[in-house]
Amino acid sequence: MKNLTLTLLLITGTSSLAAAEPEFERLFNGENLEGWVGDPKLWSVQDGAITGVTTDEAPLPHNKFLIWDDEVENFELRVKARVFGANNSGIQYRSKQLKDVGEFVVAGYQCDIHPQYTGLLIHEKGRLILAMNGQEVMIDNDDKKWLTGMNPAPAIKLDEWNTFEVIAIGNKLVHKVNGEVYTVAIDHNEKGRDLKGVLAFQIHKGPAMRVQFKDIELKRLPSGGVLSLADAPIPENAKEAPGRQQAGRGQARRNAARPVATASTPANIHILAQATNGELARIIAEGNQEPEGLSDLDAQRYEKWLQAVMNTHEAAWTYHKRGIISEKGDDIRFSSGGGVQGRDRNKEQAEKVSHSGD
Repeated sequence: MKNLTLTLLLITGTSSLAAAEPEFERLFNGENLEGWVGDPKLWSVQDGAITGVTTDEAPLPHNKFLIWDDEVENFELRVKARVFGANNSGIQYRSKQLKDVGEFVVAGYQCDIHPQYTGLLIHEKGRLILAMNGQEVMIDNDDKKWLTGMNPAPAIKLDEWNTFEVIAIGNKLVHKVNGEVYTVAIDHNEKGRDLKGVLAFQIHKGPAMRVQFKDIELKRLPSGGVLSLADAPIPENAKEAPGRQQAGRGQARRNAARPVATASTPANIHILAQATNGELARIIAEGNQEPEGLSDLDAQRYEKWLQAVMNTHEAAWTYHKRGIISEKGDDIRFSSGGGVQGRDRNKEQAEKVSHSGD
């Protein structure tokens, strides 16, 4: 009888060990926005999905979010999402509300839902890009990003349902799309990282859009799991990964780490504009450092231009359309003496282009 009882326990999984396994909970009931807070003019439930809609007639002043009314620490999140329109969205996690900045504004980690950069890890309203989609990185205490691996990060059809997964344990963050790992980051920046905060869905300023979310499931995981540099050291052969550093001024800016250039000497927008996903990240990662000796102003121009190229293919093609860069893919070159070679309008337009996920 004792053997039979043990056998039944093993078959049915009713041992105490199995019972301790965390379960997924549904965060959306499929009928209304109970448990969520956001702008009622933007968010509703349509066809059994949370739906956010903007129009060209009433453009948003800033990105807005639908915020879940609880916090998460260590967790696994599964969400199905799709986006219509020439815009993008994102899944915000371990974030905080910035009520003094604007209505329904949050800052923190985001899994980007983007035409070209789905799965990218960005720190909304803060540290900006932490890992391009397709990258595995370690972030040191000075917020430098070190490339430790690459993933294929295949392109997806944004207007079809895709499954996004975010796994956050301690300071290790994993973004998966349709079951495939796109982005991995270990955040060693003790002051900059977030270990707890809210979940939220983004509706982006800019062109009219519609975004939908459904089948939202959360599994809460035990606290802890923070990896130290001793636990997860940065490999000696790791290359610095691309990513815009937080802006500073004066000498602090001159001494700050710069993002990585995209080609050996000139940076060729034409090539980048045709690259996709992991290929783009690889091209950037294999580039050289920004030329030394740039003035503060030229360094700012360089960073803004480079960030635009890294973050959106549309930005590169915008240069073509405006006649700033020819169809042959002319280069903007940065001289070692601190000047920028090329037409002044290259510099001026570079300052106008910002990351589409900011």
